[in-house]
Amino acid sequence: MEPGDKTMKIVRGLTSITGYLLYTLIVLGLLLWYLFPADAARQRLTAELHRLTPNLQWHIGKVGLGLPAAVRLTDIEIRTEKQQKTTVFSVQALSLQPDLRAYLQEKELAAGYRLDMLGGEIRGRLRAEKNRKTLVFDGVGKGLQLQGVPLLQFALNRTVTGVLSGSFSGKALLQGDGTVTAQGDLALAHGILKFQEPVLGMEQLAYTRIAVSFTSTDQGITLSTGKMQSSLLAGEFTGTIKPQSDFSQSIVHIKGTLAPRPEFLTAIGDAGAVNILKKQLKDGKLAFTINGTVKEPGIVFTGLPADFNQQLPGGR
Repeated sequence: MEPGDKTMKIVRGLTSITGYLLYTLIVLGLLLWYLFPADAARQRLTAELHRLTPNLQWHIGKVGLGLPAAVRLTDIEIRTEKQQKTTVFSVQALSLQPDLRAYLQEKELAAGYRLDMLGGEIRGRLRAEKNRKTLVFDGVGKGLQLQGVPLLQFALNRTVTGVLSGSFSGKALLQGDGTVTAQGDLALAHGILKFQEPVLGMEQLAYTRIAVSFTSTDQGITLSTGKMQSSLLAGEFTGTIKPQSDFSQSIVHIKGTLAPRPEFLTAIGDAGAVNILKKQLKDGKLAFTINGTVKEPGIVFTGLPADFNQQLPGGR
């Protein structure tokens, strides 16, 4: 099996079981207040997760009760069946606070949750619809370190760092293929995006902020109102990502504009190249398109010669 296929199987597995995992936790959270031993609860949850995701191995360190009225799981590690010694994703702690009043009065399964992971946290609320077929969720995340996600770095085949924050909401089907639909606003701050090949003479981009709104369905991901800020460039973009069976081969279509700052033009250090670039600016902006795959996206700048990068004196 190719590395990309392994990556996609893990990503799809994590996505498809999200609803089942959270639903199971809500049920366990209610049961634990009536019958608890922690070891029995941990074994039951682990067995259920193994049943739902046979290609993944779940390791839960401890299950306990916390205050106020919360179930707390710690040291959660997810591994592949064939690489049980390699952790592909980990969660330091998951706290679930069941809404006992909603359950007793309306027989509604609902809970607040908190995930401590990637150096940050995600907080939100979960609610199973009365037909028990759909899980409704929302959340707010902050302080999440991208470099702590080896799956992302592997799929992109390049280093991406930054601190992720944002808000989201959506629904997950608890039957069938576990389809998840979601929407939200995300932002990355103070990170570095390395390029496989130089882009406008740069081997990497140190950005201060990248923000985007997204909508995700079974048809793909739509990006809107995207904005990027760095010390050298400012940018705007929109686009789509269409998932494929191999995540690294997911199809990317993005278009936008870049506005070079004076510092960028000075850093080029070649008067001829600067003149070529300036001639293609419209209202101070340079149009671009990105078409290709997640692993190998191709960027084209409207009007610039194909060998423009070769005319620049090295990467910056």
